[in-house]
Amino acid sequence: MSLWTAIVDELGRSAPDDADGLAPTREVVAHLPDEAPAGLAAWIAPRGRPTFLVLDDLHLITRPGLYAQLLELIGAAGTDLHVVAITRHSPPWPLHRMRLDGILDEVGVEHLRFSRSAAARRFTALGLTVDSDDLALLVERTEGWAAGLRLAAMGLRDTADPHEFAAGLSGRTGYIAEYLMYEVHSRAPREWQELMTRVCVVDEVSPDLAVALGCDPDSGELLARTARTVVVRVESGIFFANADNVRAAILDLVADDTRIVVLDAETSPFVDVSAVDMLIELAERLDRRGVALRIARDVAQFRAALEAADRWGRVPVYRSVHDAIADSGP
Repeated sequence: MSLWTAIVDELGRSAPDDADGLAPTREVVAHLPDEAPAGLAAWIAPRGRPTFLVLDDLHLITRPGLYAQLLELIGAAGTDLHVVAITRHSPPWPLHRMRLDGILDEVGVEHLRFSRSAAARRFTALGLTVDSDDLALLVERTEGWAAGLRLAAMGLRDTADPHEFAAGLSGRTGYIAEYLMYEVHSRAPREWQELMTRVCVVDEVSPDLAVALGCDPDSGELLARTARTVVVRVESGIFFANADNVRAAILDLVADDTRIVVLDAETSPFVDVSAVDMLIELAERLDRRGVALRIARDVAQFRAALEAADRWGRVPVYRSVHDAIADSGP
């Protein structure tokens, strides 16, 4: 099912009185998908009342053209359309101009993070009494993360000493450990699961110690390679306006013993020609220092941009960060 088909279907379900009016839009989506924004705007504008469109996991969209179409819809539908975009990173829209035009409201991590007073109210609502020192520790250890505080609350119910629990709160703590086991450990490749399982009994680990703890000898090499790797995420697209800053930030992170730089592309929904030129120049610059630049978790933008610029193969692209680190090639 295409994005536009899904949007039209959901709008039809949420506005049954006007659903028949969507028939022409369905035809447009089916036969002229490039005209979908205009067709949908033609349905929204005459309604004369607010239409709310919620786009969850917007970051999963991998085609730049769809972002452009959504922006076209926002402009064509007028002030009766209200779009709620839930995403892990900023979409490739002119957010600076949207802010200046007063059509953008943003709720970021800094707004979602629990303060001490908000955390105190939450614990009270859950029937828990937490003194100020323990509360400060819990907020600091979880960085105000809502899920972390909820998991901490579950642990507080089961402890006889709240202060000891707060002081020792970490990724090894009960419910938090279970959460991390599912979200991180169980989703990692098998060799990483084996490595993490065997070395979790120590606070610090070296390649030799990993092998001594029963890891495969290749795991020791994998750990050594990981220690010499820098993983970078850019929480936006990479384009002419920020390409130089991205390059400078990456170079600042490279130490004398660094051998691999992995650019995790999951949070970069698009790149332009300036970004491709920057990446090629950066790869050549790093290569002279004995460092390999690799791209991981590409959502088709990097691969397509490199191919279009006839630069494919100059910077290798991997399915995952694990694969990019594990590759023992140059």
